[in-house]
Amino acid sequence: MRNNINSKNSTKDNCSNPIFRREALRLCGFGAVAAAGMLPVTSSSAGPRRTAPRTVVLDSRFAPLPNTLGEGVQEFVDALQRRSRLKVSYASPSFGTGILNAVNAGQIDMGIDILVLQKSGIPALDDVLRLYGESIPFGPNVECYLEWLTHGGGLDLLKHIMVHEYGYHRCLEVVPVVANAAQSAGMSKIDLTKENYSTGFLMRTFGFGQQAMQRAYPQMSFIGAVGGSVANIIAGFKGELSGDNCPEDGLIFGTCELQAAEFVTPCIDSNLIYSAGIAATGVQYYYTTPWQSPATISFLFYRTDRFSPSELAAIRSSQIANVRDSRQRLQKKNSACLRDLRVVYGQELRQLPDDVLADLENGSHEILQEESADNEDFAKVLNSLQKGFSSEWHFDKARR
Repeated sequence: MRNNINSKNSTKDNCSNPIFRREALRLCGFGAVAAAGMLPVTSSSAGPRRTAPRTVVLDSRFAPLPNTLGEGVQEFVDALQRRSRLKVSYASPSFGTGILNAVNAGQIDMGIDILVLQKSGIPALDDVLRLYGESIPFGPNVECYLEWLTHGGGLDLLKHIMVHEYGYHRCLEVVPVVANAAQSAGMSKIDLTKENYSTGFLMRTFGFGQQAMQRAYPQMSFIGAVGGSVANIIAGFKGELSGDNCPEDGLIFGTCELQAAEFVTPCIDSNLIYSAGIAATGVQYYYTTPWQSPATISFLFYRTDRFSPSELAAIRSSQIANVRDSRQRLQKKNSACLRDLRVVYGQELRQLPDDVLADLENGSHEILQEESADNEDFAKVLNSLQKGFSSEWHFDKARR
């Protein structure tokens, strides 16, 4: 076992190994249904029987705040409360990047977050978590990614790594709960041509995509993960970003100005960023190319030994429905939001040029292979994902 997060996990727990159910709809070559419906089935030896109503604590940084990112969280909570005698209260203050570890340690009952934003305290494991719920350059589409998680071995592999190699609790479950629509290439003041990328400009992007872009176009500069907040994206487009959020070579009289930003999806971009008036700063193009696919996916964390069989059934049925419903709801909303970007904010909708995509794909391949060479578990997960979806691994098919 590698760096063990919890040496007490060697004791026996009332947990069963996950067995995945299947339904009729077939997707993505596994002969199974949309991932929305599949969850580990735990035996009745889970937690103690309970019949009286009780309150459980859920931690999420996206709820109960009234924003697009928190919609799916609240809908899961509402469904769970309808289906069970559980009453959900939100943790305050939030454990933030430590929600996963707090659930694992039993400090809170449940958590929901984008898995890549969680910090385990183990760098090698954090690298593995980046393949779960973070956009992967030229990866499978959202439906196929969810299918890989539940039927292609993705969740089984993650649990094996966390429990057997890093000492996480055997009863810990990590499952998708909110599925977004396809990730967009975002907003820009300038044409995103190969010439402009090669010359370089200041941009906000994220994860593997930022690494791939830096590899393909070394003159590019970026505001980092901390600098990449909504507030700093807005300030950056206004030319008011300053301090540590600006790269040294991007400072002009103590501030820097963003030329482009990839954030999430049309609705989130519209509701959280365009609504602040960035179109008036010169932002005129919205690139819809989903080159960093799949989209952002939020995961639910809970321990099966802390809930009764009936409570677990309610958690699972609520989670199953929420993945499906959130995906459909957000996909439909994004169509309307694209219209708003064009009509309300005057944006010209565009696709990234093919020569740029070719450079980004080459850079992505190099970055992912280097990560695999340095981390055996990362390589296992990436190989599983690529093997399961080799036909979806190229942009021209994943974009459909």
